[in-house]
Amino acid sequence: FGWIVNKKGNLHLEEEKNWPKMFESLINQRIDSIKDTEFSRYAPEVEKYYQYHKDILRKVNEPALAHDDFRPGNILVEGKEISGILDWARASLSDPEYDLVNTIFHFAEEIDLEDEKVEDRIIGGYKHSGDLSSNFEDKKDLYMACCVIGKMIGFSKVWGENYSDEKKEEISERLQAKLEEIILGNN
Repeated sequence: FGWIVNKKGNLHLEEEKNWPKMFESLINQRIDSIKDTEFSRYAPEVEKYYQYHKDILRKVNEPALAHDDFRPGNILVEGKEISGILDWARASLSDPEYDLVNTIFHFAEEIDLEDEKVEDRIIGGYKHSGDLSSNFEDKKDLYMACCVIGKMIGFSKVWGENYSDEKKEEISERLQAKLEEIILGNN
């Protein structure tokens, strides 16, 4: 497990002991980062949610190459075929189901379909090449919470300024509602 980074033009794996440690590092970094945003009030709630659910991560055994930003804007298409995947800056060897949940979240945010339809289609495609773990449903909400706060951080610190005040408010409310649905609905 670990992060794939570019060091002086060479790919290098910054190893983590195991998936629980790697995810802990990721979510703690995001919890710290969200404290400097308009979403700061969620930091203690996400921390509490993570602490309560972190033991479900112990059942992850095998890492897989993960993109961590697989979304429509990072996919090149020629005709009806995928011709390339862009932006591997956050690539890692991690739980493939984390990348699956992250992909579901990004696609649900960016295409005009109901969240459930997006999830059903992506999971259906995933099942053609592999099985979901027996505890996928347990991990899904924890992974989704991490994805949502990651999006909140990006929205607040990077790309949110590109929108009108009205659109910013809409995005902010949608992200908050999604996070609240997860952390308040599943404790």
